[in-house]
Amino acid sequence: MSLPAPSGAPGELPAPAGTPGTPALVRYALGSAGMGVYVTVPGLLLLYFLTDTLGVSPWLAGLVLLVPKVVDVVLHPFVGFLSDADRARRGSRLRLLAAGCALGPAFVALFAVPGPVAGHPWAAALWVACWFTAGNTLFAAYQVPYLATPTDMDVDYDGRTRVLSFRMVVLTLGILVGGAVAPLLVGDGEPTVAAYTAMALTLGAFTLAFQLVGVGGVRRLVPPRAPAGPAATGPPE
Repeated sequence: MSLPAPSGAPGELPAPAGTPGTPALVRYALGSAGMGVYVTVPGLLLLYFLTDTLGVSPWLAGLVLLVPKVVDVVLHPFVGFLSDADRARRGSRLRLLAAGCALGPAFVALFAVPGPVAGHPWAAALWVACWFTAGNTLFAAYQVPYLATPTDMDVDYDGRTRVLSFRMVVLTLGILVGGAVAPLLVGDGEPTVAAYTAMALTLGAFTLAFQLVGVGGVRRLVPPRAPAGPAATGPPE
């Protein structure tokens, strides 16, 4: 008759930790509010901003919106590689996550087109294209390590499901806030660059604040671990 293996016996996997506490989950989930704003507002207003306010021709405005999306196809896998490398080398993904918090200022710059630039449609289109690409890069720098948090946590299936549920609820709220508030802040009639800039300042501050809260939540849910050895941090063959 065989006896059950004692806890901690060689070859036995440790039991996952219990469900994380609600305060830490809320802090983590709030980081999605800022991401919800960014995924909503440019898609909602940027084309009108380019054509109606900056006088950019429709075909050029469409190109401005397309190029950053094409860049994303290559960018996200690369950011994923950097995120995993940071996790292996430094024991956490916080460095890349913190860099992504510059998304709020980049969002402001996207709409804060300087007067001399706004007077020339081609220059204005180039300004928006550059800052939209920069914003998408910073969004990826935040989103990729942020979404990896549940996989880094030592929790069971129910605990991981609870983390994802909190995040999706807050993300939905962020999308609703961005979609409802941005047009109200811009106003009716023929909005000016100043009106778009005021909107971007308000929602950019909202995005930055909640991103920083989210970083604190990630730090609580996934404490930094001891870095791996040199063999685990080398470039892939």
